[in-house]
Amino acid sequence: MPRLPDAQPVRSYSQLSQLEACGEQYRLQRIVRAPSEPAVWFPAGTAFHTATEMFDLAAYKNGLQQAIVLHDWGAVFTECLGWAIANEIESKAYNPDTGTWRTAGKPTKQWPNGEDVSWWQEHGPDMVRAYIAWRVKTADRYELWTDLCGTPGIEYEGTADLGAVPVIVKVDRVFVDRGTGATIIVDLKTGRHTPASLLQLRVYRMVLERVAAVPMWYGAYYEARKGELTTPQALDTYAEAAILERFKRAEWSIQTGVFNPRPSPDNCRQCSFRKHCLFAE
Repeated sequence: MPRLPDAQPVRSYSQLSQLEACGEQYRLQRIVRAPSEPAVWFPAGTAFHTATEMFDLAAYKNGLQQAIVLHDWGAVFTECLGWAIANEIESKAYNPDTGTWRTAGKPTKQWPNGEDVSWWQEHGPDMVRAYIAWRVKTADRYELWTDLCGTPGIEYEGTADLGAVPVIVKVDRVFVDRGTGATIIVDLKTGRHTPASLLQLRVYRMVLERVAAVPMWYGAYYEARKGELTTPQALDTYAEAAILERFKRAEWSIQTGVFNPRPSPDNCRQCSFRKHCLFAE
């Protein structure tokens, strides 16, 4: 029996952005599978996303007010953080002493280790409570979008070809403006810096429109540390040809094994693969 051709690998926005930022980091993580250094911010971000997803699913099913009293949502974050850390330790064979893990943020008198696990145990619950407060505050303006099959826009997943490259997305939230009916793609950010670029949201729009067969008009970032949404921006199609070309070139780079390193103090400072990298600064 003739051998069937292998399925074409599925790419993502994160792969594109990582490859363009530093090809060597992409190679070390995704080709070589080099062990990464543990960093607290990864399970912390996972915990925030999990807790807010649980809340929005409860709100979609039972309504906002009933969802609020369903759990102590700050405590849910703390529990999710424990799960996420345990999963990192088990799946990646990390040192269970999280005091040795890398942290973000500048050391202070109160937090001499920066944003370590204790920092997240203190501030993470407030970020979740702030998200819930934002959802309640904006309930008259924003409602969760649902697709034609009734699936809500909560961690909404889909795959479509961009530039002949299969691209998968998992969109944190899709809302609808009650006043205008316009859709708004929202990505939740727990870091200190919000992206200046709309590339991630544009990629999400391109895939969602192909999957859901409805227009996606705007995009915004939810800033967990501020408890607010950035001003929604129109996700027009002027950059679509360039994005398709970027995925095509990224696929060519991966298939031909061309992974250009881009060492710099900023790139290398927070890289989880620095100790394996010949080019690290």
